[in-house]
Amino acid sequence: MIKKPLLKIGGLMLLIAVMSSCKKDAQPVAPTNPTSTEPKTSFSGVVDGRTLSLNESSMSSTYYSTDGDATKALLTTNTLSSAGDQLVFFIADVKAGTQTITKKLGTSSNPGVPGLRVNGTGTVSTTTQTYVKYRTTGKNTFYAISGAIDISITGNDITVKWDIKFLNSISGEFSSKGTYTVLNYTATVKAKSDIVDPTPVTVKPTIENMTPLSGAEGDTVTLTGVNYSATIADNILKFNGTDAKIISANTTKIKAIVPKQGVTGAVTLRVKNSDILTGPTFTYILPAKITSFAPAVTKIGDTVVIKGSNFSTTKADNVVKIKNVAATVIAASATQISAVVPTGAATGRITVTIGGHTATSTSDIVIGNGVAWQDLGFTATISNYNQAATLGTKTIFAGGLKSNYIYLTTNGTTFTNVYNALPFNKTLLEIKLVAANDSAFYVTTNYGIAKSKDGSTWTKLTPNANSPDIGFTGIVAMGNTVNVINSNVLYTSTNGGTTWTTAVIAQLAGLDYITSDAAAKYWYAIDANGNLPNSNAKPFYRSTDKGKTWTATKAAAGYYLYGFGQQEFMKAHNNAVFVLYTPPSTSPSVADQRLYKSTNQGDAWTKVTDETVYTVKINGDEVMYGGLTFNLSKDGGSNFTKYLVPSGYTIYGAEKSNGYYYIFCTNNTTSAHKIFRAVIQ
Repeated sequence: MIKKPLLKIGGLMLLIAVMSSCKKDAQPVAPTNPTSTEPKTSFSGVVDGRTLSLNESSMSSTYYSTDGDATKALLTTNTLSSAGDQLVFFIADVKAGTQTITKKLGTSSNPGVPGLRVNGTGTVSTTTQTYVKYRTTGKNTFYAISGAIDISITGNDITVKWDIKFLNSISGEFSSKGTYTVLNYTATVKAKSDIVDPTPVTVKPTIENMTPLSGAEGDTVTLTGVNYSATIADNILKFNGTDAKIISANTTKIKAIVPKQGVTGAVTLRVKNSDILTGPTFTYILPAKITSFAPAVTKIGDTVVIKGSNFSTTKADNVVKIKNVAATVIAASATQISAVVPTGAATGRITVTIGGHTATSTSDIVIGNGVAWQDLGFTATISNYNQAATLGTKTIFAGGLKSNYIYLTTNGTTFTNVYNALPFNKTLLEIKLVAANDSAFYVTTNYGIAKSKDGSTWTKLTPNANSPDIGFTGIVAMGNTVNVINSNVLYTSTNGGTTWTTAVIAQLAGLDYITSDAAAKYWYAIDANGNLPNSNAKPFYRSTDKGKTWTATKAAAGYYLYGFGQQEFMKAHNNAVFVLYTPPSTSPSVADQRLYKSTNQGDAWTKVTDETVYTVKINGDEVMYGGLTFNLSKDGGSNFTKYLVPSGYTIYGAEKSNGYYYIFCTNNTTSAHKIFRAVIQ
């Protein structure tokens, strides 16, 4: 028997019914007050952001009842638009109260139970689960995954309030909330055997969800669904036709690696001999790449321009960090990002992270402090590398190799070349080192050693009267005691160079460039004969008896590049020794030269900086080194502060005199040389 629904129009009740002897399921209808506001069959709610209001013409219900079965079911279809999208409610047990919505049996996240029986008896294989189904205009179907419906029944009228959530594998969860009423919901009756399960249990694979939906090659993607194989080889997953490597699989989840050389498109899945299942689109994100940045040396608050490829044109998508400190992006295109150097940033790599993928610069950006450098207007021709020494208010500086100058300043701003005052044959003269103790300047050369108390008048010293022109490199001069080495002979004077004694160094014949700490407790030297690329020799030595015997240190330092005229590469403090060297290489380069520090007299080395360094100096407890920046420590080299140098210049020498820090610089473009000075508190 089929009953027509009860419709109420204009406050009048119109009952359309077909009477028969099988009216046993109908409930009596209570009389209504024609003057009161009557309920009506209607729908009002929100679905995925759409606010909807329907009347009985867009709603239909089927009441399922079987003789002898006390449980009744109700299917209500709400047609949401003329395009045919629907919201369908199936209530498996029609009774007042609240029912919790769970994932629908037979959907990919809830595969159901094969052979399900209504009330556990009979042969009918249909579902008894309450569910809500949303079918969109585009013919996509979603089942509610959570939430609740609240049912109230008055006579033959039923009202359902719902608050539920759906899951879209593309865009994620969306919600629906509202109320619908059906008058005379038992009007259209069918047997429970007519219930059609819209999601029968199947052996076909499904894709309920895929995360993420975009990424780069090498990312891990997770598919969830049903009827996958726990045997990895049985699952064939492709990204727009390109095979993906599956790294794990069970019956409801597959994890795979996004393949290389793939392009944006739909993923497909085949399990054993199943049909090919087409899933959602995976969007390839090309990884960002940093090709350059400028300036290479900058300070906090300045703007750095990062160039490369595959940056996001949306500023907020580009996460820029300088040595792990986030920077503010002020402009972005696909090939260039502008960012402000943040407070707390330090010298280190630049990273750009987009969508979880990080590009890293191949070199450090150097962050320093601003300082007012004074250009002294020095325009004479000098070499890149310069070494300097200070005695009282006077300072001298000279270049290495065959440079023909040694400049003297008595006021820190004007310089006089006193090279011609040196008491040597100038034809092939090479200045090795300049040094000073508390009473005199010293210059070592390939023709001997000279001394001056004022920097302008020089006297030649003769450690070996039989060979007055033998050369010397390193020097240790403290008070009236002066020490130099040639080959394996140590020459010592205790009266400022007037008379000398000798001692043979039995172990070695190639010690060179000796130096010591301020207390002369430890002396240091390199073995020029062992200073070869890829040499297994330990070319760094120490002495604890003022140069008479030497011990090879445990750690090989590396390759020294003093042959470029860079003599100020090794300086000692009472707590540490600092050395510039290039790690062993078949092609040692100045560009690879770094500053290293040892606090155990050369037995182990720690890299101080990743910057290329060209000079290191010690003045009391102050340690300074330079390259693209000027770096100063006032605690013996434990902590350094970085200072920017004038734009476009590189430091190749440094000195402290009369309260000023001097830097000898070369222009990176024109190769012009300048001397700058600054006061640093």
